[in-house]
Parts: sequence; structure tokens; C-alpha cells
Amino acid sequence: MKTTRVAAARAVAVATLVTAVAATALAGPYDPPPGYYSSATGTGATLQQQLHDIIDAHTVISYNNARIALQDTDMDPNDADSIILAYSLASLDVSGLMASGISGWDSGVSWNREHTWPRSRGIDSSGPDNSDLHNLRPCDPGVNGSRGNLNFGGAFGGSFGSTSDGGTKWHPGADAGQIARQMFYMETRYDGSDSSTTNLQLVAGNPGTSGSQLGDLDRLLEYHYAAPPNNFELRRNDVIHDFWQGNRNPFVDHPEFVWSIFAGGSNNSQISLGSPASDGSSTLLVDLGQVQVNDPAPAAQMVTLFKTGSDPTYYEVTAVGDATSSITGRLNAFRQSPQSVSLLVGLDASTATPGVYSDTIVIDNLDIDGAGTGTGSLDGDDVITVMFEVLADSIFPFDDNGDGLITNGEFATFAACMTGPDGGAGGACDNHDADSDLDVDLADFTTFQTLFTGP
Repeated sequence: MKTTRVAAARAVAVATLVTAVAATALAGPYDPPPGYYSSATGTGATLQQQLHDIIDAHTVISYNNARIALQDTDMDPNDADSIILAYSLASLDVSGLMASGISGWDSGVSWNREHTWPRSRGIDSSGPDNSDLHNLRPCDPGVNGSRGNLNFGGAFGGSFGSTSDGGTKWHPGADAGQIARQMFYMETRYDGSDSSTTNLQLVAGNPGTSGSQLGDLDRLLEYHYAAPPNNFELRRNDVIHDFWQGNRNPFVDHPEFVWSIFAGGSNNSQISLGSPASDGSSTLLVDLGQVQVNDPAPAAQMVTLFKTGSDPTYYEVTAVGDATSSITGRLNAFRQSPQSVSLLVGLDASTATPGVYSDTIVIDNLDIDGAGTGTGSLDGDDVITVMFEVLADSIFPFDDNGDGLITNGEFATFAACMTGPDGGAGGACDNHDADSDLDVDLADFTTFQTLFTGP
């Protein structure tokens, strides 16, 4: 079984990692340990150097042992006997494979090890970059051969494969966002300071293969914002850290670092709920209306979140208290150019007691660079207040327009129910049957009159 193979695989690494990875309480299942990025305080080149220092000197596994490790890092979350292959994202059952004493491996016939940053573009066969699991992925051998050492390219979307985009390039398909963040890691981790490594560089366009450059940076940035990290990628990053190398990919944990380092900073994005203040902040009141005591809470409503400015950005949505939102967390992104997204917001509060209930949803532009007041890191938070009112039983049946008041118009409606043909039982007049005796009568009128004339 795969679980047995994973246990054996991790045993290979645990002995060397026992001092590198201390047991630490995590805020989420795949979060970094508290303080892991505490020294990452700068922007641009300074931030990249700080990140390099954090992830440098990782525990190096052998290229041979990568055949075991990749079965752990890239396990199919829906099938423990299978692994997910790069680019195609196909699920491959490896439970029946065995070669060289390695369960799940058949000497590269069913799958092999893909260097997403190709060996021929600056990776030495004897350095730590050769077996770095943040770069290696299991891959279909035919797909691996087709990719070769092509630069990445092609507009986001569509299937994987070679494409014409300022020259012949390789489109990673649905794997594009993860591939982009692997490349950002590789440039940051390898600056030539380790033995048998070179200074890896991401550049725009379609650079040649005689060196340590890889393209296309512009397309990789596009992929990064088009496809934020998912649970597979988050788990992979965490497994590499906890059980194999003791280091993480910062651009999975903090995708908001990317623009500052790889696109020159000065992010001009602004997120708002419409009509922002000068600092970019905005507010919106969503009144869900009124319900009777013990009735279900009102249905959620759709609101629109806008992004202006030509630069992309990541943003965080935090629902406070009983507030709910269809978009939550910090792995949400807007792509280039003005965009908008719909959020379904509601309030999951009890209706057992009359009163007004409200909570908030806070939206934060996460980019760490700003192009001026109200943009990027200088963009004020946007706050949605969601509310509804629970009305007492005695008032609710008579309040036709739901404003919490008993008015002359509602008196006329009640009078029509008492005197009209529908005034006995059934039909719309049941809404005015205060004592629920199936008859709108003088007793109901007395209750109504008390509410109408009282305080």
C-alpha cells in the first residue's frame, strides 16, 4: 500500500531532519512555523536576499532518493496509491511498481524525475539544485521528453504542450501557477553561492540555453496571479519542509512577495467596494432585512469587489464573528488590468432573540509595495458590514413592509382582511392572524390596536 511506502520514504529523511524541523504548533494544516519568515522584512532585492538566507542550506537528499521522496510529496490526495504527474496533472497508480528495491518505481518507464528548471540551464549534476524537491516533479516520460529544456510561455489557459509565443516555448497547462512559483523559488534559492551551483536568473522573452537563464518571466508572473496555490501545492510545500529538506517555498506561503521581487514593486492596484476614500479604504452596509423570532436567518446577498490599476495583486478576506463570505483566506488574486469579483456575504446569527445583529468582513490588499497613497501596500482595508433584524412575534405579522413600524397603511390592510371575502381563514390574510386561530377577527384587531397606539 502507498501508506507503507510513504512511511518508509519518510524514514529516509527523518534521521537527517530531526534537528532541522522542531515540533511547532501551526495555525493551519500547511502553514509555516511561527517566525519562519520573521526576518523577511524588506522589499525588492533586499527581500529576495532575506528569503534566500531563510531557505538556504537545506537538508540535501540524493537524486536517487528523490525517486522515493516524490511519491510522498506528489501523492494524489484522492488516492493514496497514486501520484500526480507534472504538466498533465494525471493521476498514476504506482502501487504495483517495483524496481531497484524501490516500491512505486519501475526505472523510469511509467514516470521519471522532471527538472522543471532544466539541468541544461545552469543546474549542476552534483550540487543541491540537482535534487531539490522544490524543483523536481514526477512526470510522464514522454511529456518530459517533449518539454526538453524549453522556456515556459503561452497565454494562461488551455492544455500543456509546446506553443508558439515569441518562439517555441512550453505551456504548463493547468499546472502553470505551481510551476511559476517553483521557478521563483529556484532563482531565489540559487545565486551561485553554494558549491557546484550557478546564479539562476529568470528573464523575459525566450533566452537561449547556453547559460543559467530561463524564460518567460512575464508569462510566469501571469500564471502566478491566474492560478493561486491550491491544497495540493500547499501540502507539497509542507511535506518537503517537515519530512525532507527542512525548507519551504516562500512564494507558496507568501505569494504577495512576488511582485516586489520579480516585477519591480510599486504596485498600483487598488481594491474597493466602490467609491473608495483617498487612502483606498471603502465601506459597504449590507442590510439583509427582517425576520421573525426563530425563523431562518435571511439569505446571503451578492456584493461586488473591484480592483483598479494595471498591476495584479493578492488579497485576503476575513469574515469576523458570525459574518460569512463565499471567498475567504489570503490566497485570492486579481490579474492585470481592472477586474471585479462577486462575493456572497451573509450572517449566520441566531434568531432566537429579538434585536439587531451585525458583523463585518474585512478585505486587505496584500501587496507589500505601493505606487502611492491608496495603492498596493498603501491601500486601506475595505469593510463590509452585514446586518439583519429579528422582530418580536407580536409585531411581525402586521408589519407588511418590514420596517419595524405599524402604520396607517398597514391598518388599512388589516381592516380589509377583517371585512373582505378573504377575512375568515386562509390566503394572504393569514399574515394578520395574531392568535393563529385561522380567523382574522376582533381579537386580532385588539392586538393590532395595542401595537398601533402603544409606545
